[in-house]
Amino acid sequence: MAGVSVKQAAESLGVQPQTVRKMIRERVLELEPGMEGVALIISSASLARARAARAAPRRRGRAWSARVAWAAIDLLAGGRATWLNPAERHRLRNSLVYFGAADIAWLARNRASVHRYRATSEAVPLVAEHVIATAGSAVARSPEVAAAFGLTGGTGFVDGYVPAGAAQQIADAYGLAEDPAGNVVLREAEFTEALLNGAPLPAVALDLADSTATRERSAGLRYLEERLADG
Repeated sequence: MAGVSVKQAAESLGVQPQTVRKMIRERVLELEPGMEGVALIISSASLARARAARAAPRRRGRAWSARVAWAAIDLLAGGRATWLNPAERHRLRNSLVYFGAADIAWLARNRASVHRYRATSEAVPLVAEHVIATAGSAVARSPEVAAAFGLTGGTGFVDGYVPAGAAQQIADAYGLAEDPAGNVVLREAEFTEALLNGAPLPAVALDLADSTATRERSAGLRYLEERLADG
């Protein structure tokens, strides 16, 4: 997809150009690879994600810390979030009653730092060996995950969790190039206790809900709503 100018991005988002420049500085919007310092040509993929976020209902409240975000994910998965003390766990469990899927997606947005790359077809399966699969990769690897979300898996891409600091090491090892619309998504998680047995389904749902693909986003949000309804 071709990139867009600051003016075009501002018109698409309904904001002023200076707001777009601020969004670039804050990495809400990303530049097309190779354009840094040459011209502000914004990635169409990152613009689509920003547009989807602005279209969602506005949420209030500060994002959870990674520790609390993963505790909420663990509770939704039927776990006990044992890294919280009993009072913290009680408050979080009670608060989940008042949230919808879009609220959880908003509050848990600090669960990981997302890095996107472009990899060759030969590198994709090698990179996949280093990640805990989530989103589309989890759907592709597991029929049970695919059934849980009513999705079918694809090939030629990787989406997964890695420890904090590992993304650049993997990129260097396999020659990955930064690309906002790339086929490799590495989600660096500082808090990994909830990932010891793989990505919990609520985490997969949250990552699907971040997708610009309507079907994936809807499947992720629908799963979260069902888990919240189950209590």
